[in-house]
Amino acid sequence: MPKPDIDPEAVSAILWRVFPGERSIPFERMRSGGSTQVYRIRRDTKIFYLRFGEDAEDTFAPEAWVHARLAELGVSVPRVVLIEDVAHEADRSIMITTEIPGAAMNTSGKGSGAEIRRDLEVYRAVGRDLAVISSIPVDGFGFVQRARPWNGILNARFPTFSAWFQSTVGDLTAIEAYFSGEELRLLEERIRFVASINEGCRGVLAHGDFDTSHIFVENGRYTGLIDFGEIRGADRRYDLANFILHAGEGRESPVVTTLVRGFGEIHPLFPNDLIEIESRAITLGVAWLRRIQGRSLSGYEAGIVRAIKNLLV
Repeated sequence: MPKPDIDPEAVSAILWRVFPGERSIPFERMRSGGSTQVYRIRRDTKIFYLRFGEDAEDTFAPEAWVHARLAELGVSVPRVVLIEDVAHEADRSIMITTEIPGAAMNTSGKGSGAEIRRDLEVYRAVGRDLAVISSIPVDGFGFVQRARPWNGILNARFPTFSAWFQSTVGDLTAIEAYFSGEELRLLEERIRFVASINEGCRGVLAHGDFDTSHIFVENGRYTGLIDFGEIRGADRRYDLANFILHAGEGRESPVVTTLVRGFGEIHPLFPNDLIEIESRAITLGVAWLRRIQGRSLSGYEAGIVRAIKNLLV
């Protein structure tokens, strides 16, 4: 459920302070997402986005650093205009960014294969950018820690991949009703496989919520990636696997093969890598099923189950 709106008077006060001399600065709440309140700001002919920290003790400093570092590395991301650890008007950290030109490839959220535009050069470019993102080290696994004051290092909660993996995947008891006995056996095999190939790996940065709603294009041209609100330390396959899981695309899909090929232009891949990426997608599906149990997301839940079953074949 989306968080309540920030007091409009507080939003106006922040904007008048940040953009002095303006008589009226129109803004509107963005309804996509739920954990973070985001407002679109219209100033003259330019668009900005104002985000509020999820919790009172959070800071946007790690996320702002990621934006700056990715821009240095040639990834097209929104430019950070302002960051404050605490905006006194709302008692929250705030960050203001520029917009990325164009529109999302899919504005419906998680997306399905039928809705994805088959512009393969876009996916090739996105694959390269995902590889660049995964070149940034993170100390640990799981969500990047945002508590202030930030120490200038990207830290995550879990010290090892195995600890993080076990916390998210767990055992299959809670979700066994979704699958046949043979499917559960295959799931156990994939879980053991993913655990083994990532044993001792070091954490790297992942976008964390990568799908077509965060890929922007204009006139068929890739213009950049948005929304780094769920950055985390992860294994290098994480973002590719998350995309495959939610897009419902298999290893033979031109979209998947092109995305992976772009990734491989930066981080060379080997013949078994697609199997490893698919296996990671399956385990991410298990983690998602456990995470959303008891919530009113039956359509999304059914889609995840269907994707897992298709990937097991």
